[in-house]
Amino acid sequence: PGSGKQRDPETVLLELLPRNAGQALREMYNLCLDGLDNDSQMKAFLEQAEEHTITICGLPFKKLDKRNEKSFLASRKHELKSRLEKSKSPTHVLELTIMLLYQSIKSQCVAGSLLTGPVLSLLLKERKITEPVGEVLQQLASKLEENEPPGALLVESVRRCGLCKDIAKHAVS
Repeated sequence: PGSGKQRDPETVLLELLPRNAGQALREMYNLCLDGLDNDSQMKAFLEQAEEHTITICGLPFKKLDKRNEKSFLASRKHELKSRLEKSKSPTHVLELTIMLLYQSIKSQCVAGSLLTGPVLSLLLKERKITEPVGEVLQQLASKLEENEPPGALLVESVRRCGLCKDIAKHAVS
C-alpha cells in the first residue's frame, strides 16, 4: 500500500484473510484465472465454491450423508407432527400439513410463504394425494384466502391428513 506497485492477488488473499479462507479463495482465484472453458474446470470451481464459500462467509455448512439426512428428516417430521397436534390456528394446521405431506412424498423440506400457493399446487399434482385429500386441502386454503372462518370439521380433516401414516391410503371423513 502506498508504493504504487501492484501486488500479487494470491499473496494479498493469504495475508489479509484467515488461513483457511485465504487459501480457499486463492484456489478459487486460480481456477478463474486459468479459465473455466471446459466442464471439468467448471465442476472443480463449483465444488470449491460449495465446499468453502459458505464457511468463508461465517455460515456453518456441512453436506449431509444419506444416514444423517434420513435422521434429520425423521426428526423434522416428528417435530412438525407434534406442532400439528397442538396447533389451534387453521392457517398453521394447513401449513404444517402441507410441509408434512410434501416431505413424506418428496423426501424434501419446504417452508415459507409459498406453502398455500405454489407448493400446495405442486402437492396436488402428486399421484399419492387422492382427490378427496386434495379437495379438503384446497377447501381450507380457499376459506383462509377469502378470510372466511373454516369449520372445525374441515380443519380437523386437514389435520388428520397431516398426521396419517400413508396419505395414499388415507380416507377423508
